[in-house]
Amino acid sequence: MSLRIRRAFPRPLVFAGLYAVFLLCFIVTPLWNLLPGKILKTVFLGGSLGLAWLWAWWGCGFVGASVGGAGGADRVSGNGVSGAFRLRAPSAREIQGFLLVLIVTVITSFPALSASIAWRGDEDFHVAFTAHLAKLYRSHWPYLACLAIFWGAWSAFQEGRPDRVRVRTRVRIRVIAAGILMGILSAFAGRAAHLDIYYVLRYPIFLKYVTALPVFLYSGMPVDFLPELPYRLLPLLVGAGLAGLVFQRLRRHPILIRLSAAVAIGGLPLVRYYETLFYLEMPAVLSMAWVCFQAAPLLRADLKSLPGFSGWYALLLLGFMKETVIPFLAAFLCCRVLFRLQALRRDPEPLQSWAREAMVLFCVLVPLCLYLFYRSKFAAVRGYHPDFSNLADAQLLKRAALSWWDDFGPMPVISLAGAWLLARRGKWAALIFPCLSIAWTFLFHFLDDKAYVGYSRFNLFLLPGLLVLAWEALRFGVMRF
Repeated sequence: MSLRIRRAFPRPLVFAGLYAVFLLCFIVTPLWNLLPGKILKTVFLGGSLGLAWLWAWWGCGFVGASVGGAGGADRVSGNGVSGAFRLRAPSAREIQGFLLVLIVTVITSFPALSASIAWRGDEDFHVAFTAHLAKLYRSHWPYLACLAIFWGAWSAFQEGRPDRVRVRTRVRIRVIAAGILMGILSAFAGRAAHLDIYYVLRYPIFLKYVTALPVFLYSGMPVDFLPELPYRLLPLLVGAGLAGLVFQRLRRHPILIRLSAAVAIGGLPLVRYYETLFYLEMPAVLSMAWVCFQAAPLLRADLKSLPGFSGWYALLLLGFMKETVIPFLAAFLCCRVLFRLQALRRDPEPLQSWAREAMVLFCVLVPLCLYLFYRSKFAAVRGYHPDFSNLADAQLLKRAALSWWDDFGPMPVISLAGAWLLARRGKWAALIFPCLSIAWTFLFHFLDDKAYVGYSRFNLFLLPGLLVLAWEALRFGVMRF
């Protein structure tokens, strides 16, 4: 078998996965049950199910009466992407490359991984809540069984020709019924869970469920080697994923150059530090970097074509990961309007085109907006109150500059060189979006409480934009010399 063989994920399977994520975070996690009175509880439960359905339906590209098929790749034009295609699974060669980077990451980070997690601040909060979630996995088995049934129901969409699947009314009714059943069983699973609302709403809960799974699996093993490793597994994989992105982008170059570049990214002080701790930011940073590397097609593609890009799903899941990705999502949506405006004006059916853009806005923002609604109503956590006087404080600017040097080293200078190269080649989408995301993210955190200015955990959100610009300079240097 060739190492380059790739297989496609069926679009119905992608829909079921997205639908399950939304239900897990807002139905199985019984946020709807916080509302007073049975009427409001019922309304919010039904509304959440409707939002989940629309978000997953539009998110996987089901727009209109028929769905484009699986065959072939899209043809990318200057104004957008024509046609619709399925999300492709990683090839065997890509998986091997990631495993190589992961092995190097584990070896270089093993001293920190084998040390104890500091029991202070957010670490004890994350460890205690994740351990509690791991114990609840047994009560969620009905939900998981329902998910399997739902995926089976969606196999009905595979009927018909392999290059085109028509969504028939009878099939829709069958699948909607399965989805409602899944939502109701998820609600029962959620009501059975005993979760402290402060713990649930302090941060988005999706990554806690992901982290709790290896903790749950490890708890049933007879060994007791590195008991804290399951808690650190997700940040470690994400750190290897960041390095693996650069490794994969240099796939046409010798293995030594690719591995050296990956080690350089993985060796950044900021990445090395947070991939060995138990924090929530690293998965969001990887998703942001994924979006930045695919910025040009994501900013120009029509909604029917967006689901063919893996970066689109990284964008969809950002709202489930961290509330501080707001400036990044805002930068993406503003840049998308900018680069789609000409194509929208030329479209013979402008109302439908703008409606699809509204669907993109819906898919990107709804998970985060729904979480922030519950958080603002039911959680007593630190809010965000911008202080514009920070802009005139020279000491804060100096502190921020020093934190950049401590966290990124010379990387911002390399990023400036990459930005210059992109401007020289006229690749405006690949240039403007990372620059705008860096500027808005920096401003968002710089206007926060003075005590948090220059905080390395917030500097992490600057890394994706800096990384994609620096990679452009790195690629130029490799090709030139």
